[in-house]
Amino acid sequence: MKNILGWLTMVLLVACMSPERAERNLVKAMLALDRTFIPAWTLTGPENEDDPAPAMQTLLKEWAFFKARFYYYERQDTSWQAAFDRIDAVLHQAEESDAGGNRTAAHAALEEVRSTFVALRDSNGIEYFLDGLIAFQGPMETIVNLVRGRTARNLTSSQVNAIRGLFPEARAQWNSVRSWPFDPSLHNFDEEQGARLREQIALENNALDILEQALGSGSRNSIIVAAQGIEPEFHQLYRLFGDSPPPARVDVTPQEESP
Repeated sequence: MKNILGWLTMVLLVACMSPERAERNLVKAMLALDRTFIPAWTLTGPENEDDPAPAMQTLLKEWAFFKARFYYYERQDTSWQAAFDRIDAVLHQAEESDAGGNRTAAHAALEEVRSTFVALRDSNGIEYFLDGLIAFQGPMETIVNLVRGRTARNLTSSQVNAIRGLFPEARAQWNSVRSWPFDPSLHNFDEEQGARLREQIALENNALDILEQALGSGSRNSIIVAAQGIEPEFHQLYRLFGDSPPPARVDVTPQEESP
């Protein structure tokens, strides 16, 4: 009965709206969900000691509201409801993993939730600013992982070449973020939040410029430091869209160049 009532409610709501307004409301609801998703995703990630359980419970409550509202949202994609079912199952897997003390599994489950939403929006032509950030995160993290734990003495030529090969993709994805026609009202950003967003975009762009210069110089020490520097600014930017405050900045201390 609840499912039938939910379906009838959604049909009536959509019928009263233009397609543009209906999709805008959907995107706003997705952004509200992400405001609860990002803290849970962050707290289950590595190097976080705070308890993710409260954030996970907040996420599950917001998801239940979102699912009830949009499960029967009419899309041409026939896999819409199947994606919702998968997200629901994986979110509860994340909750169970976190309750059992396995944050790694909880974080991996939340990654699957995020990628499922990205694929769902892509297949339905739903434009979403955070999907551009997520697309950039892929090559960015691969670059960072190539230098993680490395020094100028043991960073190999193949690793440097791999970074050089990845950089154009990272830059292209980042340029898509920079050129996005960001709508503050859609994202519920006030003037202060908009200013912080512009600042973080400028800082990340500067970090990429520094890495490009380091790759041009060939200095392995400079490449390591610059590659490490592109990650903190990205996370500061991404977390602006969550309800948790951004983390403290991470200073990267340069290592001595090998002779």
